[in-house]
Formats: sequence, structure tokens, C-alpha cells
Amino acid sequence: MKSKYYIYFSRNEVPEVAAAHLISDINRANAAANIGLNSIFVCLEKGVKAFNPISWLFPFWPKSPEKDLLEIYSLQDKLKVIRLSMPWPIDKHFKKYLNSGSMATKYYFPLYFFKKTKIIHTMDFLMAEAAIKHNVPVIYEHEHYEEKTFPKEIVENPLLKVVITPADTVKEHLVKSGMPSEKIKKMHIGFNNSFLIRRDDMANDWRKKLLPDPESKLLVYSGGLYKFKGVDLCIDIASQLPDCVFALAGGKEEDVVKYQEIIKRKSIKNVFLLKYLPHSELTGLLQAADVLLHPHLSGKAATFTSPLKFFEYLASGTSIVASEIEPLKGFKDKGLAINY
Repeated sequence: MKSKYYIYFSRNEVPEVAAAHLISDINRANAAANIGLNSIFVCLEKGVKAFNPISWLFPFWPKSPEKDLLEIYSLQDKLKVIRLSMPWPIDKHFKKYLNSGSMATKYYFPLYFFKKTKIIHTMDFLMAEAAIKHNVPVIYEHEHYEEKTFPKEIVENPLLKVVITPADTVKEHLVKSGMPSEKIKKMHIGFNNSFLIRRDDMANDWRKKLLPDPESKLLVYSGGLYKFKGVDLCIDIASQLPDCVFALAGGKEEDVVKYQEIIKRKSIKNVFLLKYLPHSELTGLLQAADVLLHPHLSGKAATFTSPLKFFEYLASGTSIVASEIEPLKGFKDKGLAINY
């Protein structure tokens, strides 16, 4: 009998820079491959490349990650990737009937994937539901609040092995929505092991590039450029600490432009927007910092956010200044170098 596969399914296209949820998705599949599982990361492919009739009829064709995936996400060489072709007009017209979720769960997986799958791991409940109906075990992850009632026949099925969430608040919400509490496990999000590699030369290069004076202090933020994540707070603090340099890595292009205009309007000279950095460059920047910044505004998002960068920060061995948010409260008494 041929080997069956651990499959991580994501209803997204990759690579997409500045998308933390995609980094988390592919990190999970990569980790499974690194511990010896026959791991495949399955995602979507749209646009011109999706017009390939061969891939419609023979989609189960695991391939090694392309160069851009390897570089952006620091993948090792054990993970395989399959892209499900979603040609026009899928997700464009008649979305209720012709959408990528339906194509994946009603066409691709029943015909070509489930019979080769040992277990499905996903954040897509539609896929989890389809897998259970086809007698395939499931690991389901749920990170946000969602106003829905989970079908009893699915969530109580023994094929739903575990439901993973990063915060007690989300766990409570899941239970109220019908998820059996005994199946829910709270687990913090992981990080790519490339962040554990020391990159002293790169760190020194970053400090030379960013600091006008070797004695200046470098404060680094990594992540999305959103107000609720405290980016505006970083900029306001920078205006009060002119002898320090603030480097903000990440953000979509439109967000970078927006904050460039804000910094220019406020005449702040010590904030640098570095845009999105591949893991290979970001690791050196985190290690170059004197302090890493993990601000977050209070509010609903602070009760469930999955702080991917927090664990990347920890791996760098650099001191962290962090806001007190629900998912991180358990770290207050761990003896880590964190100020709240």
C-alpha cells in the first residue's frame, strides 16, 4: 500500500508577503515535514497559471517548493507543495455556486486527495467538514471569533481529533458555539526554526546601515502596519526619543506608503520603514536590535490575536517590550525579558 500523506490545506494563494496567517499556515506544514511526516502543503492557484487543463484532471502532483517559497518562508527541502488550479470564473461570478471552497471540497479532494490522505490539518472548517464526511481524520485550528453554530454531527465525530486555538477567550467562544470542550487544546503559534540560527554578520550590517552612531539604540518592530497593532504608538514614541532609531519591518505596499506620509507629515527623522523582509533578512534584523517592540492596542483583537512575531522575537534572544494582551499573559511569570 502506498504511503498516505499529512496534508495542510489553506484556501489562499502563496506566496503573499505581509500575510502572517499564511506564514503560520506554511510553518505548520513545514514543521510536519521536518519531523518526518509525508507532508504536503495544498493551496490555491489563480490567474493565468490556473488555465492548465492537465492540472484540473491530474491535480495530485506533489512538487518541491519553488525558489520564491523557499526564500520568503525559509522552508527546508522536505516539504512538498500542490497548487489547486482555480481558473476564471471561479470566485468571480456566481460565487454561491462556483467558488474555490466548493471546488476544493466537492471536486479536487473527493476525487483525488482524500484517498491518499492520512490526516487533514486546516483552518478551513468547510474542508474539515468535507474530510470527516469522507472518513478522513482532521486537526482543525480556529484563531478568531466567528458567529456560527458548529454542526453536532461533525464536531462530535471521533474523526475530529483536536481543535487548536491560541487563547482561552477563543476557546470559551468555541464551546458556546457547540464545540466539545474536551477536544479543544490551547497552543501557542510556532515559528520557523531559521530564527534560531545566529546571524552575527548580518546583525552587524543592519546596525551599520541603520544607526548614525554606534552608541545609538536600535528598536525594531516586525509585523503588519496597522493602528490596532500599535504602529502609530511606535511612531509617536519615536518622536519623543530622537536619539534612538526605530525600524519597522513588514506591511503591505499601500500601508507602507500610508505610514511614510504620516512620518513625513510629522517630520520624524528616526523611523525607517523597511517593508516586508524575507525570513533570511528578518532574523538578522531581530538579532541586531537592542529592544524589540510588541505593542498592541486594547480591544477585541487583543483578546484573540496570534502573536507570531512574539515567538520569533523570543528566538532572537533580544529583550522585548510588549503590551499585555490575553494570549501572552501566561508569559508574565516565566522569567523572560519582557516588560509590560
